Amino acid sequence: MRHIIATWLSLLAILLAGTTGAADTKPTLDLYAAYALTGVGSTFGAVEANGTLLAVETFNEKGTIDGKKVRLIVEDTQGTNVQTLNAVRKLISFNGARIILGPTWLDSYQSVLPVVDREKVLLLTPSGAPIVFKKSAEQYSLAFSTWFNLEIEVEVLLKQVQRDNRKRIILAFDQDPFFQTIRAIVQRRAPALGLEVVSDNSFDLSGADFKSMLVTSSRAKADCALVGFGSESNLITFLKQRKELRPILPLYGTDYLDGYVSQPEWAPLFENVSYISPRIRDTTFAERYRARYKADPVLSASTAYDATMILLQALSSNKQTPEAVRDYLLANEFSTVTFGPVRFNAWGGIQSSDFVITKISDGVIARQPVL
Repeated sequence: MRHIIATWLSLLAILLAGTTGAADTKPTLDLYAAYALTGVGSTFGAVEANGTLLAVETFNEKGTIDGKKVRLIVEDTQGTNVQTLNAVRKLISFNGARIILGPTWLDSYQSVLPVVDREKVLLLTPSGAPIVFKKSAEQYSLAFSTWFNLEIEVEVLLKQVQRDNRKRIILAFDQDPFFQTIRAIVQRRAPALGLEVVSDNSFDLSGADFKSMLVTSSRAKADCALVGFGSESNLITFLKQRKELRPILPLYGTDYLDGYVSQPEWAPLFENVSYISPRIRDTTFAERYRARYKADPVLSASTAYDATMILLQALSSNKQTPEAVRDYLLANEFSTVTFGPVRFNAWGGIQSSDFVITKISDGVIARQPVL
């Protein structure tokens, strides 16, 4: 229900922004975005639309670009590979977009990458890890991301597993590129931290059953599980079967769980769960976001705000082409609400990241920054 409300707020806000732009006779500069306002990725896409609109409103209150106020135009990717491609193609062919914020989950919906590479269109996504959608720093040189550094995130999570004195791990991930990359990093880094993967499992994105894995894990004397499910149905099925078969098995996960743990109907399923999520440096951002949307800025809200502000800074510096914006992003340091001062690395990603470990025990949600 929370992501449905957030989606409605995003759609309403963007609708109002478009109406304002249409009623104003002054020229505007159009800013294009491709976000999942509906579908499986809407928990991310809705807050991305909110974060981007908040950035546009903040910018318009203080200034213009060449005398023009900024108008936001968002195309819904609907949380699928096909519709992500269609949304980006529409922005390119119909709107003439050469620079696009998004798309949501670029690392999962990579079908757009050959198209934008061929058309020389720059993407700046708030929710995609370059290590997932690039094989090298040189590939897709116009694709950038303000999402958190995934390798650092997994390393910090594994060190938390180590601090909790867990040693024998089950891996349970669905066959999404993002989670399969996490799985590969865990496999590579676990031995150096004294952690043993005793059961390694990948599941189809829909209709998976986890009972056999949970029973087998007990025989293997696993003392925790690292899990990642882009499919909501898989996540809920896994949590229900774990509650039935291995209720005290500790679970570890990543930031996507932020979209679920506070929902009352699912709270009993998250007992003895720990997960890592981003820490937003600027606490005033959360206050501004809540004042605007009456909701917390979870998931990629802040990274969307930052992506938008960074792009507006580039455009204000007279960087109007995709190539000029790319060079500007790689050459400068940016002030962000998420990371503080930050630079892009050669892969087009964020060099450093801060995180929070959230633990749910006896129904209590406790968050602690990782120092």
